[in-house]
Amino acid sequence: DGCGATSAQHIIEALHFLDATAKFTILDLTEIVSARCRGVARDMYLGKHPLRQKMPLTVDQVRRLECMMRQTGMVFRCIIGQLLFCVHSCCRWRDSQRLKSISIESGHGETLVYADALSSKTALTAEAKTRFLPYAAIGTGISTEEWAGMWLEARQSEGLECGEFVLPSYSEKFATWLEVPMSASEATIWLRDFLHGSAGFEPNMVGSHSCKTTLLTWAGRSIKVTFSASERRLLGHHLDPNMKSVLCYSRESYTTLYAKVLGMFRLIRSGEFCPDQSAIDRVVQLADATDEQQLGVGEQADEIGASDSESSAASDDSGAELVRHGDFVEERCVSLFPSFPGVPETGLLVHSQSGLVHVVNEDDVLLCGRPTSANFKQYALIKDREHLESCRQCLRSFQSRKL
Repeated sequence: DGCGATSAQHIIEALHFLDATAKFTILDLTEIVSARCRGVARDMYLGKHPLRQKMPLTVDQVRRLECMMRQTGMVFRCIIGQLLFCVHSCCRWRDSQRLKSISIESGHGETLVYADALSSKTALTAEAKTRFLPYAAIGTGISTEEWAGMWLEARQSEGLECGEFVLPSYSEKFATWLEVPMSASEATIWLRDFLHGSAGFEPNMVGSHSCKTTLLTWAGRSIKVTFSASERRLLGHHLDPNMKSVLCYSRESYTTLYAKVLGMFRLIRSGEFCPDQSAIDRVVQLADATDEQQLGVGEQADEIGASDSESSAASDDSGAELVRHGDFVEERCVSLFPSFPGVPETGLLVHSQSGLVHVVNEDDVLLCGRPTSANFKQYALIKDREHLESCRQCLRSFQSRKL
């Protein structure tokens, strides 16, 4: 009782693995693991909850993240920048933590990001784990905001380097970077925080893995700029079985591939292509395009996003649920919070998870540079205020502003 639906199947698999490796001498697994045992394990396995894939980000949500890079402070630029890198390079969050070098090239109003990572989830052999895997991304995105340059500038300002991991976990309470890598679940919480308030936002269906599947989904739905199955496999960093040469992982291959990605982005910018259209709208648009190109429904399917999600199950995305607060209190009474004297209570927000008190600046952006979200509660609604502490970055900005 209390065991998971797959526990019995895992035990049987573990016993067979141990028998094949060390060999049992006093028992025979064919007698121990009977047909009845296998049947019970199968019935238990069928009781597992169906896998719910994380949804790709919408165009408005990606554009929102890109525009946030100019509005937020250096700390949040480091986090948002890495999320955008995962979006535009089709990279898993855990793989993005293995980057060893990041560089950018700019020209003709566009920016191209190059990065090299050591090992990845798909690297299984010793040779593959000791070979650099190149990544590429359009550093101007779909909004033409040069998010990549601001990302690297923020990383340099915060003293972050590509060492054992790329982005450490961040403590809001102490306003400092920790010595452990930021996990995928923590990245999910930050992503949901940044996307709160965007159109069509469903917190439970968005996670860090949404970043990897976004560009793959858009490429599968693109009609004017078409991507073959092998190109989408390369875009998702999956080695095509009939392309065993290391050359397919070279930077030149990605340069050619991202020329198509940039072409797709320009169609999105001009409004000629919207990957967020409903299925029926895409079917009609594809049918209307038969005079210009061959109809290839099977070729344009979104199998890449689905197959990749199966291999990268949503185990990385175990972020906590968002907590919504009640209606704000509009009374203009001055707060008695000692760190921010003279600030009205309507100008203070408390983070529901960290318990830190922030000061609201203009345009719903906090003094520390962080955007507001559903994770913040109005200070006036907090009854027990003795345990509350101030956000150190907000406190520094508040004190410097008073001077």
